[in-house]
Amino acid sequence: MSYRLPYIRTADDLYWYSYKQLTERFQYYLQDLERTVGQRVHGIVVCDHRAPKDDERLRELHHQLLAGAKTTASRYANLIEGLFIAPSHLSVGIQFADMVAGAVFRQFKAGDARFYSQIEPSFRRSPSGQIEGYGLVKFPKTGW
Repeated sequence: MSYRLPYIRTADDLYWYSYKQLTERFQYYLQDLERTVGQRVHGIVVCDHRAPKDDERLRELHHQLLAGAKTTASRYANLIEGLFIAPSHLSVGIQFADMVAGAVFRQFKAGDARFYSQIEPSFRRSPSGQIEGYGLVKFPKTGW
């Protein structure tokens, strides 16, 4: 489905736009938190490792986002410059993120809300309470 989009021509394009959507939502969450606590809040992106060349491309992509190399990217004032890449079996945080992603996948692809319903209240929301586009991003937006 994603490869039908005119701006997705390669696996790297797909990874770029997916990664961009996730990191933007993390940046927005940090900005929301900053407004709540009244001081600067920083965050770091933690990713599961892949092959060495893939990890290097991800580091470059992360750098491009933070440096503003793409004109369609957010300003990432709250993200710490580096990218932390670790094997998932050595990181409880990555294992937890996998569980959250699995719950979201089961909800939208298998219609199983058992785990999603437990985490859904913690998702970032719009002022009107909307999750989609705020704490949840579907990419591509259609075809789910």
